[in-house]
Amino acid sequence: MRPKQHPGFISAKPPSRFNPPALAEKLSKAPLDKKVGIRHIILYSGKSWSYHLAEVRSLVNPHVHFKGDEIYYVIEGSGRMHVGYVAQGQKNYTAKWEAPLEVKAGDAFIIPPAYAHSLQNTGSMPIVIIFRCPPGHLSDKDRFAVKSKPVY
Repeated sequence: MRPKQHPGFISAKPPSRFNPPALAEKLSKAPLDKKVGIRHIILYSGKSWSYHLAEVRSLVNPHVHFKGDEIYYVIEGSGRMHVGYVAQGQKNYTAKWEAPLEVKAGDAFIIPPAYAHSLQNTGSMPIVIIFRCPPGHLSDKDRFAVKSKPVY
């Protein structure tokens, strides 16, 4: 049991193998999203939700969304997830960071609206995740850099 679990955190058995060559090649050629520091490809995009495959080599830069949940499922790798509440309406977004959670392949978690988040890679290989979010999460309409940084 993990101490002080985030209420949206669950763990599941990782898939026995995840490396579809076509997706891996497409992901490796995806441009770096400099605002958050990841490469990602769209797996599905609908009116309400989009699904993405992403690779985290070092760090997902701290950022926050105010509209809709973001759900992560870790496919490969391990890291440290940082989350913290951000009061809406601030000019310079700052988070009240909680204790970080260690995550690994098979873990899933939900980031609620108004929670800043940053995923730090602590392993020797990239973290590969599938995440689900409203389409606006990847635009500047609902993705804001957080000025305060968690302790890495």
